[in-house]
Amino acid sequence: MTNRAFSCFALLVTGVFACSSEGDDGASGSGGSGRVDPEFPAETTQAGVEAFLDGGSYRASPWIFDAAPRPSIDTTSPHGRVRVYFNSVAAESIRAGNDGIDSPPARRSMIVKELYDAQDTLLGRAVSMKLEEGKSLSSWLYYCDGPGDACVGDASAPTPLYTEGKVSACHTCHGGGIFAPLP
Repeated sequence: MTNRAFSCFALLVTGVFACSSEGDDGASGSGGSGRVDPEFPAETTQAGVEAFLDGGSYRASPWIFDAAPRPSIDTTSPHGRVRVYFNSVAAESIRAGNDGIDSPPARRSMIVKELYDAQDTLLGRAVSMKLEEGKSLSSWLYYCDGPGDACVGDASAPTPLYTEGKVSACHTCHGGGIFAPLP
């Protein structure tokens, strides 16, 4: 069996459904390792975040998530009914008390909120990603694709909303914190 075939088989067995175009020497055409990280996008561009979400790895272990959509914990949240997913870095940060309120979560923490209507129809997804260590609001990436009123509370707001490393409308509420409780 070639190294490429073995790599594809190994990825299939572990539940990561992807194969790279690596040769037998392990070098990939993109200069990366060819390894797929099921907990964080390979690229933090808007296209990279969207590809990660579309891949759906956040909907399986090692991610921790709500069993079903639930009401938002904050009545002022524009997100409405949500189903929240935490990667292992975010979950460990929250367990350690590093949720952003008193101390910042760890770099590579990622939270995905699926946004639902009252009939539990999926409307979109909102993402918070910690890109750098520290308390700076600019150390976060926020993404939201859904109706404007579900993303920022304004039906006329353009979506998708993507902001990396700069203060945005998302900071108004999130302010560098994780406010969703672990399931």
